[in-house]
Amino acid sequence: MQNDLIISMSLYFVGLFLIFLEIVTPGMIMGFTGIACTIAGIVFGFRFDLLVGISEFVAAAVIIPFTIIYALNRFKLNQTAKPEMIKQGLLNDLIGKNATACTDLKPLGMIEINGTKLNASSFGDFITKGTSVKVAKIQDEKLFVKSE
Repeated sequence: MQNDLIISMSLYFVGLFLIFLEIVTPGMIMGFTGIACTIAGIVFGFRFDLLVGISEFVAAAVIIPFTIIYALNRFKLNQTAKPEMIKQGLLNDLIGKNATACTDLKPLGMIEINGTKLNASSFGDFITKGTSVKVAKIQDEKLFVKSE
């Protein structure tokens, strides 16, 4: 019975940690594993005691949405280019330009071109922070880069 509590708390905190890591280093595997561990931790919490299960569930219901909101605000993954650049039609001028990866691109990340930070995607390759990249194509207002 005591083992259920240890398993529950271990899975729960490992799950929350993996969800946090997913935000810092996007790649989906840690996120899905974190969600699975968190759910398993909650299930084991209910097996140990109703109050433990409810506490873990409520804590997860509060922590996970705030973590997702934080991630969306921090990385702004829903915005690939600055609106003024789209309005002025400047995106097409970026094709062939050199840039620097501000974050790891796995495949999504940020690049910097002439002091402007923009979201970009590699063609599935892992590109490390600080690598020189070149804008290869623009599709649906999304920048695609390749390492030089």
